[in-house]
Amino acid sequence: MDGRALANLSGRDLITTQDWSIDELEATLRLAHSFRQKRRKNHVVPLLRNKTFFALFYASSTRTRAAFEAGMTYLGGHAQYIDASTTRLGAGEAVRDVAKMYERYGHGLGVRILDDVIDYAYGRGIAVVREYAKHASIPVINMACCTYHPTQGLADLMTLRDEFGTKKRKKYVIMWAYSKGFRGRCSVQEDALITSRFGYDVVLAHPEGFEIDDKIVAACSENVAASGGTFTVSNDLKTALEGADEIQALVVDRGNA
Repeated sequence: MDGRALANLSGRDLITTQDWSIDELEATLRLAHSFRQKRRKNHVVPLLRNKTFFALFYASSTRTRAAFEAGMTYLGGHAQYIDASTTRLGAGEAVRDVAKMYERYGHGLGVRILDDVIDYAYGRGIAVVREYAKHASIPVINMACCTYHPTQGLADLMTLRDEFGTKKRKKYVIMWAYSKGFRGRCSVQEDALITSRFGYDVVLAHPEGFEIDDKIVAACSENVAASGGTFTVSNDLKTALEGADEIQALVVDRGNA
């Protein structure tokens, strides 16, 4: 089953975990787990030897950049960090042309674009990511945009699996954390989407006025109908935290709807 699911992912983009089937996500988690076990024994898995991954960052990063660069090194490949401000994109070069250029030189492309670089305009970041995916023949990975952050969602689900295995109906509370500045909602939305697909009782707890995308809420409700979990939105943090098995505090701000 894993072989078939992973074969189906060959050459595929990862824009949001919603685009991949449960079987494909399960196979990916099992593969990641096996890589982690081998790494702990200092076993290198050079599956991406002589492969180049272009990591195009419009927005800054602490963990995402480190994770992609370390991962490519472990798999025998090379991650090339590109600060978008050092390219000709700001001088009018079209995304279409840049996407075609990267496909000539590399084997995968990651794009990170959110927050202040898009003036907190919700929808602008995902539009750019999808444009790269439209024009590039190589796989495109969303490394965080205004709407989704699929690799964080997968990593968070993997952490939950480490704690609870495949048990369903565990109460998972996603709550807002304090921030000195504006932050996008991509991590909150991706976590809600992926955990609602895997049978968790997901509670999204936030103050009034800090709502997430209505379409994401609707998707989460559809997800739990299929997975057997529940999805609840609460403005009462104390009540939301009662009986929680896991709490995820994510930094977020409302931004522009």
